[in-house]
Amino acid sequence: MIGIVLQARMGSTRLPGKMLMEMAGRSMLWHNVERLRRVQRADALVVAVPEGEADEPLVRHCEAEGWDVFRGSENDVLGRYYHCALERGFAHTVRATGDCPLVDPEVVDAMIELHLREAADYTSSKDEVGCRVPNGTGLEMFSFAGLERSHKQGLESHHREHINEYIIEHREHFCIAAYRESADKCYPDLDLTVDTPEDFLFVQQIIEAFAGDHNRLTTAAVIAYCSTQKVRT
Repeated sequence: MIGIVLQARMGSTRLPGKMLMEMAGRSMLWHNVERLRRVQRADALVVAVPEGEADEPLVRHCEAEGWDVFRGSENDVLGRYYHCALERGFAHTVRATGDCPLVDPEVVDAMIELHLREAADYTSSKDEVGCRVPNGTGLEMFSFAGLERSHKQGLESHHREHINEYIIEHREHFCIAAYRESADKCYPDLDLTVDTPEDFLFVQQIIEAFAGDHNRLTTAAVIAYCSTQKVRT
């Protein structure tokens, strides 16, 4: 079983509550989920939310939308993913983050195919493995064995916060696959991650330019729009 686990929380140093801020009349988290729901090769989608009162509004929002929610440690993100995969019975887990609402579902499907074909412990379309897609569109995928080994052996604080770091540091012990994208989807200088108010306005501008139509909001279309409009990179 292949599951997409989307981590999201209300807390943020630079932009608190950003998950529920609206773009084109919907929460930023809604746009993220809407894109991930279009992934054909995944069997399930779970929003992984920290335990605690601060994230209750986020849980209520997810429940109102009918989304599956898993709750775990806020700071031990690796543990949150591991226990979610264990409880849901995921043989493979795609990691998505709530601050990246412009993930391309076609890229996710292609990455899943590569991961399964290579029998990989870890597959990434991020720059850590030399990929060149815009920042904020890359994803990671873990086999349960790879995730479990990271959980049991990655005991340093940075391993718990950034769930791929144990694998990256010990890559000789894991089968790692790097997803390469076509030229029209490569633009490493373009940052589509939402960390700050300025980031939010930038991504909001893009989504609203496409009227929130996620059928048209492919990575190639976003790159073309940003190039044509000469918006920031």
